Amino acid sequence: MELNNNSIQLICFLVLNIALRQIIKTQAHNQVMRLLLFIGVPLHESAHYIIAKLTLRKIIKAKFVPDFSKSPPAYIAYNNSSSITGYLIDALIGLAPLYLGVCALVNIPQPDILDINTIIDALFFLIIWGVVLAVAQSMLPSLTDLKNSVPGSVIAIFSFLILNNLDVLPEVCDEKIVEQLLVPFHVLTFYQALLIIIILLCKNRRLN
Repeated sequence: MELNNNSIQLICFLVLNIALRQIIKTQAHNQVMRLLLFIGVPLHESAHYIIAKLTLRKIIKAKFVPDFSKSPPAYIAYNNSSSITGYLIDALIGLAPLYLGVCALVNIPQPDILDINTIIDALFFLIIWGVVLAVAQSMLPSLTDLKNSVPGSVIAIFSFLILNNLDVLPEVCDEKIVEQLLVPFHVLTFYQALLIIIILLCKNRRLN
C-alpha cells in the first residue's frame, strides 16, 4: 500500500496536533488544563472500559473521576493475557482512546463559525469547542497504554505487512476512508490553534 497525498496529510496532521496538544499543556493556565482533563480523563478511561468489556476482559478495578493528587489520577485495571490473541486485545484496549476519540470527533456536530448570529449559536460553539478540546487532550494513549499495546501492535503491523505483500487483503484503505479521517484532524487543528491564539493573546495582554 503506497502512501498517497491524503495519507501523508493524515500523518502530518496527527504530528501537528500532538505538537499543539503539548503547547496547550505547557502554556494553558493550570485551571484550564484541570477543567479539560476533568472532562477528558473520564472519556479516556471510558474508552478502555468499553473495549475491555466488549473483548470480555475481566476488569479488576475502575476509577473514572480523576484525582490529580494521585498518579495515575484515574485508571482501568484488567487481567492481561500472554497469548497472541491476548496481546492483540491488549493493543485494542490500550489504543481505544485514540480510535474512539477519532470516531467521536467525526460524529460531533460542527457549527460554522461564520454562521454565529445569536447568543445561543455562540454558546453552542463554545460547548462544542470545549468538548473537542477535552477529547483532544484525552485521546492520545498514555505511556502505560503504549507499553501494554506494543506487543499486540507489533504483531498486527507485521501480520498486515505480510498479508498485504501476499495480496490477500481487500483494498479497504482507499482514498475515501483516508479523506474521512482527515476531517476530524482538520477540526481538531482549528480548535486547538484557536485556543493557543487566545492563550497567547491573554498572556501578551497581561504582560502589557
